[in-house]
Amino acid sequence: MTPSLKKSLFLTALAVAVGLASVPSFAADTPITQFTPGDLVVLRGGDDANSATAATQVSLYLDEYTTGGAYVGTINVPSSGGSPLTLPGTGDFQHEGILSLSSNGQYLSFAGYQASAGSADAFVQPGASQYQAVIGIIGNSAASLATNTVVNAYGPNSSNPYIRGAVSNDGTQFWTFGKYASSGATSNGGLSYVSGTGPSATTSTVEGWADWRDIVIGGNGQLYGGTGSSSVGNHAPYVVDNTVNATTHQLNTPLTLPTANLTNNLALNTQLGAYPGGQSASALAFLDLPGDPNSQNGLNVMYTIGDQSTPGIVKYYFDGTTWQNQTDVALNTTNVANPTGLFAVQDSGNPNWVDITVTGTNGLYTFVDTSGYNGAILANAFTLAASPRTANEAFFGVALAPVAVPEPASLAVLALAGAGLLLRRRR
Repeated sequence: MTPSLKKSLFLTALAVAVGLASVPSFAADTPITQFTPGDLVVLRGGDDANSATAATQVSLYLDEYTTGGAYVGTINVPSSGGSPLTLPGTGDFQHEGILSLSSNGQYLSFAGYQASAGSADAFVQPGASQYQAVIGIIGNSAASLATNTVVNAYGPNSSNPYIRGAVSNDGTQFWTFGKYASSGATSNGGLSYVSGTGPSATTSTVEGWADWRDIVIGGNGQLYGGTGSSSVGNHAPYVVDNTVNATTHQLNTPLTLPTANLTNNLALNTQLGAYPGGQSASALAFLDLPGDPNSQNGLNVMYTIGDQSTPGIVKYYFDGTTWQNQTDVALNTTNVANPTGLFAVQDSGNPNWVDITVTGTNGLYTFVDTSGYNGAILANAFTLAASPRTANEAFFGVALAPVAVPEPASLAVLALAGAGLLLRRRR
């Protein structure tokens, strides 16, 4: 090999090495077309183009993980074009990105802003320049994803654009929640009811001053909410007064929420004083565990997660009269940053145990509460199951993957099978 050829090869190799060194770290996503029921779905923000740590709008992704924390694949949320849905990066994190599974288990819903990734932070947009708030809805398949349901309570010219999430019973009506305006009571923000999907959806403001971090639909269609301000008296979980359809046990009309009906009867244990540590009730989860004859709307155990002076989880059980605090527990040493997601399900191996999943911007955490319906949970028991795969990414909410909606043909087959069985029984 001639000296000149050696030199040429060396310079080429050096150029390649330098080029590779300048490429930012990137974990390629695995595209999927549908979710696997029983797995977890995490709403992730940020990528190499727009870091989640910046105070700008970032792209969103729906990542599927196994319950053990193994990455499965990703469905992208549109971040440009006619119907983008993005969120501010964690550089201006305001507890957005709650991911909720509908009561019928068939849809995931979340909320954000109709702005392209890389746009200025939603919270610095004044007046008419504020971004339109929208709801994202997805069933079991990627083809069902829609990001064009408009929420007029938080859009342009509103007093405050803070929208944090949307919860639904059937994927066609929603209760959206966010932060009250900094100037005080207003007809915007707070809690709203959205009927229908798409640009023609109608919005009814229920109340406009509470700083809602999470809203969940409990037993018998009852709404419960967690707050992060003293606008309702304490940082705490609350029951929200509403009208329930006696036939379907679902919330089919806009809620009414006079101040007198917002009662803190998910009560604070008087021996422990106010909600522990001044924490925000940033997310809620309810269950009905065996062994306890008492319940409120069919529920007897509740978990909340907070994030202020003492980040941690709090467990309550209903004793027939009030919700009793069963120990507030600080998170483990890895510390969940900006906790947003929380859900709890009965353990498949023991119905008295509870499998809890939590997400913060820095990871996906799991925990098994083996103490039963009224036992005290143990400190430092959370396990890190998965972390964002690059430094430019952050996790928002988490939920169980939705089940597939039964096909009409499948329903017809089931109906015929049922008719045949009935006929045989009559014979």
